Amino acid sequence: MQRRYPDRTLRPNGLTWRIRDSGGNGTPLLLFPGGLGNADIYYNQMLDLTPDIRCICVDYPDTDFDVTADSLAALLDALALDRACMLGSSLAGYCLQVFGARHPERVDAMILANSFYNSTELSAHPLFDRSLLESVSGEELKTDWLNRLEMREADELREVQITILREGQTGELLRRRLLAAATAPEAPIILHGLFPLFIIDCADDPLLPAATRNALAERYPDAPRFTLPSGGHYPSVTQSHVYNRVILKAVPHGLA
Repeated sequence: MQRRYPDRTLRPNGLTWRIRDSGGNGTPLLLFPGGLGNADIYYNQMLDLTPDIRCICVDYPDTDFDVTADSLAALLDALALDRACMLGSSLAGYCLQVFGARHPERVDAMILANSFYNSTELSAHPLFDRSLLESVSGEELKTDWLNRLEMREADELREVQITILREGQTGELLRRRLLAAATAPEAPIILHGLFPLFIIDCADDPLLPAATRNALAERYPDAPRFTLPSGGHYPSVTQSHVYNRVILKAVPHGLA
């Protein structure tokens, strides 16, 4: 994928965004990773959904949520897109709620995947321990996560995460994203009817408890909810074929 769809960097509003763009005339879909991950984590979507969908896999800047949302609007301008469909996983799903509330006119459809709208239950998870994240260095945290990953049984997700963490994500970015998730205030609610909204979650998500998943669904009761029986926190990798079928239900697709 890296050779077929090389990455490039754009700097709308002075912030750095790294993207991989499949191009073409399909429906544009921007895909945003969670705390651990970068644009490369959506390789299964980029390879399987094109050309009907133009997959634009995005690494977003590390800054204030409102500032990021406004810079995303400028990124759409830089991509010559008036509107686009968007999918955000975990922390990125939180960020997209901020964007959707501030810039609803730029959204064709939105998918909140394995996500949340505040940090109430999430902050109780050991991986989101605020005191630890505030005291440890990024490199120490990255080393700890790599050690955890290397002790896991080998599978596709483990190999993808190790590669991304070693080669495509700094420890400080990981630390800041986890801290942002651990301290996230309640996101602004997206008003009903502004654009189609969908929810994907997994019954076996080890990071988001049922209370968090259900609270997001209750916040948007009219949003179709697709709960996968398995897939953990990264179904885009572990259940990519099922995940991609859900995307095709949510995103109008076909060549323009």
